This record gives sequence, C-alpha cells and structure tokens, in this order.
Amino acid sequence: MSLKPKPNTILSPFLILLSLVSTGGCGGKSSNSVPPPQNREFLYVGNETTISVVQIDSSGKLQELPSSPFTAPNDAAPVIADPQSRFLILGAYPSLFPAAIESSHLLSFASNTKFAMGYPLIDPRGRFFFDAADLGGKFTSSTPIHVYSIGANLSFPEVPGSPFEPGILPAVTDPEGKFIFGFGVDAAQNVNAIVTIQIADTGTLTTVNTLPVAFNADYTDVFGHVHPSGQFLYVTNYSVQNYQYALTVYKIGATGTLAKTAFEPNFGLAGLGFVGFNPAGTFVYAQHCSSAACSLDTLSVDQSTGAINTTPLFSLPGWWNLKGFDRSGARLFAVTPESECNLGVSDVLTVFDVSMTGQLHPTSTLKFGSCPPSGLLVVQ
Repeated sequence: MSLKPKPNTILSPFLILLSLVSTGGCGGKSSNSVPPPQNREFLYVGNETTISVVQIDSSGKLQELPSSPFTAPNDAAPVIADPQSRFLILGAYPSLFPAAIESSHLLSFASNTKFAMGYPLIDPRGRFFFDAADLGGKFTSSTPIHVYSIGANLSFPEVPGSPFEPGILPAVTDPEGKFIFGFGVDAAQNVNAIVTIQIADTGTLTTVNTLPVAFNADYTDVFGHVHPSGQFLYVTNYSVQNYQYALTVYKIGATGTLAKTAFEPNFGLAGLGFVGFNPAGTFVYAQHCSSAACSLDTLSVDQSTGAINTTPLFSLPGWWNLKGFDRSGARLFAVTPESECNLGVSDVLTVFDVSMTGQLHPTSTLKFGSCPPSGLLVVQ
C-alpha cells in the first residue's frame, strides 16, 4: 500500500496475451482445470469515462452486455466489490460511493451516500465498510478508521463509537472477518508497526497487537496480504535503491498475534512483485521483470511456514496487469499491454483457466478502449 498517494489516485485493496508459453507446455484448455463456477459471472471494467459490463459463460468466453458501456457519475471507476454481490464501491476523486447491482447486472446510482476517498476495505462477511481518509484522500498519523454498517437499500449508517484507532492505515482483513491488519505510521508517514485490529460483531474496532517494524529508508510501498487460510500475513516493501521487494511472513495466532516464520530479503530481486494468491492458497502469482524481459510467474507456497518459493513453476512472458481471480479460483483475469492513453492502442482483457498445478490457459480475450482499465471487479 502506497503511503503517499497522488491526490487523484483511486486506492484499492486488494492486488494487477495473445500467446501463452510456460515451462510446462503451451496453450489449450487443461483437463485438470479447477471446476468453473456454476453461476454466471460478470466483470465491471472502468475505462476512461465509462464502465463496461462483461458476462463470462461456463466456457470462459467474454461477451459485453448490449447496454454496455455506460457513463458513471463523475467518471467513477470500480474500486471494491461487495462479497455478496449486492453493490460496488466506485471512486471519483475526492469521493467513494456505492452503486447497486441490479438484476440486469447494470449499476444503479440512486444512493446519495458518499465517503472520503482513502484506504477502503469491505468486511469479507458483508457486514461493514471501512474507510480511513481525511478530506481529499489524505492520511496522517491522526487519521481514524470510519466503520459503516451495510444496510438495506444501500444505507450505510456509521456504527456507534466510529471512527476508531487513529493513525493505523488499514491494509487487509483475514478471510473470516475477525481482524484488520494495518500499518502504524509516524508523523512523517513512515511505517513503524504492523497492527492487528479486532473487529467486533458490532463493528467496533480495537487494537489487540502491535508489532514494531523498521524498513529501509528508501522504501516507497508497503503492502499486506493474508493467506486464504487465514494462517499467514505477508508484508512486502519495495526498495527504490535496490529495485526489489523484501517479503516477511508472519504466522497469525488465534488472538491476532504475529510471529515471523519466513523472511526473504531478495524476494523481488530483479523486480519480482508480489501479486496475489489463488483462493486455495497453493500458489502465488507474481510479476517478474529483469533488464531483458518481464513475465507473470506461478510460485508455490509452503503450507506449513507460508514461505514462497521464488523459482517459477510456470511463466507467461510479457508485462501483465493482473486483475485477480474469481471466487472459485477457476479463472484469472489480466490486461495487456500497459498502453498510454490517446495513442489508439487497445488494452486486451484475457480470461484464463487455472489448472490444479497452477498453469494458466487462455480461453477468451476482449479489447477495451485506448487506456489501461482504471478498475476491474468480478462478481457472481
């Protein structure tokens, strides 16, 4: 998570093709793919001033809905999806606001609710929306975390006692919605602690563990990821001087305590950026760039310690803007290339089948405009 965002940057938690080459084979649909979801899935893709709605059928084919794309208020882009597929949180500087997902799978913007654009999270159980921001999306050592209940008809009443825990930048929740793991910052916005915040059933937030940390002075970004099992917290920080990420793995205790289990100072050697897990937690997908080329790598995860093996099982060549998985883990979505706006170069969205071994197989592609998508969310 970047600690010094640009004023007009949409901040999103969680993480970002025409040929397929891997160390284990090429192309084609695998017979050992993860079973696809039974329900239809839909993608919401922000592109400049519009949002496109794309349906994914059982074979992985992408098809844009006839009424798509449509113009969103203030050129807003998708930021976070409700885990129960009731709404999206959209962002248009300086505000975040909810948009209901209608039965037609278009979005309704009737709600007058607005939040300050900052560092938002949604409870994985669909109970609460968390937002840490001052007016204009700024974050300081005194900025608190606002907690809103998610009610019917897109009502978001702030819970009693909110806001909570000032100066802790929320990064990620565990899969069961018991904890928020955030970063404590000093007056200069330097991360000085990893903080565990307990989420009560009422939405009240309480700090239950603080682990002091120190990063190299030249870091630019600190990110948090939780293993899908809820057992491990991963913290990465990027060094501008060394052009690499360092990775620390912590075991998460039942009460939210953190114990270091692995440290990989050269995890990002030559530009290996941590991207995210498949939902089963058996693999991590990471963007790797050297002076010669870039690739998207499939890396294995040690289930006992949480350590990540940086030797790729499979690699896809090129620069990939990874957009994440669907909930089943059967599909992964990515965009290429990273074009500049107004150059007439279309970005290509690709959907992949994910095999049991972590290999990716492309099933469909779709072009979007002349700018990299400003947001992409998957719902069922």
